[in-house]
Amino acid sequence: MDKALDVIKQIGQKFVPDMLDSKGNLVEAGFTLIGNDTDYYMDLIRYFHGDEWFSGDMNKGLLITGPTGTGKSLSMAIMRNYRKIDDVKFIHNGNILPLDYDVINGYMINHSFMNNGFDALQDYINRVIIYIDDFGLETREVQYYGSKVDAVEYILTERHRLNKMTFASSNLPKTELQKIYGDRLYSRFKEMFNFITLMGNDKRK
Repeated sequence: MDKALDVIKQIGQKFVPDMLDSKGNLVEAGFTLIGNDTDYYMDLIRYFHGDEWFSGDMNKGLLITGPTGTGKSLSMAIMRNYRKIDDVKFIHNGNILPLDYDVINGYMINHSFMNNGFDALQDYINRVIIYIDDFGLETREVQYYGSKVDAVEYILTERHRLNKMTFASSNLPKTELQKIYGDRLYSRFKEMFNFITLMGNDKRK
């Protein structure tokens, strides 16, 4: 685990490098693990290695919640690079597939729907794994000609039906997501996701 965390730090440093002054002196640390970051990344490492010590269900995806700026999106970018080291794979419908994922967000989904209709949504539904970044903040209904659709809800519902692996993150707490998407879809969230919370202060400040 110590070696894995060192690798995480090295990858993170590529995304958040140290800041240097004009004389080359370090003035601000780049990527660091503070507060509960270490426990959080240990949980992700166990998940991405299929470790039996992972705290949740390996057959489910991940839903990461926490305040703005705590590093949720960054962590999934880091883990996408981390998994390439050992080319981590998973089994889906009897097929051995790489545990890789595309990063999208609710605004991107809505924009795709407005331009290309249901064909665009079908593309997101059919992908082996997707990671929906900052979901819950998108416009709930968008229109394509005469059709008004909650595009993100439609995709999540279909991916649940097809038992597709899905990752997501949100700045909203679980209680707020339940209010937004309703009890029916939130119940499906519990079948689709391991809920992980990343707490802390806004690291962007």
